[in-house]
Amino acid sequence: MIFSLKNEQGFIYAYIGWETVDKEGKNKNDSEYLYINDLWIHPQYRKGKIINLFIRLLEKDHRTKNVKYIYWSREKYDGRLSKLLTRNRAVKKGVDYAYAII
Repeated sequence: MIFSLKNEQGFIYAYIGWETVDKEGKNKNDSEYLYINDLWIHPQYRKGKIINLFIRLLEKDHRTKNVKYIYWSREKYDGRLSKLLTRNRAVKKGVDYAYAII
């Protein structure tokens, strides 16, 4: 799935690609794991709380109702997977925590 945010002119300034997966990383609906496979934010909008908006969108989506853990691939470390982030921690910590670990 992809969520995108658009500005007043209709241009996309941020998007996030995600899917629910099983423990082995295979696509599975209603799973406990959410894998973020792509995230992009235009440089002009990076100082805002865009990740908080995405967290709220993911929290409200019916396809993520069973998700307990979130993870992603870290380009900075040659594609190594991140540590598991619990759903509750992502919602509570929001943007400050997310920027620190991405």
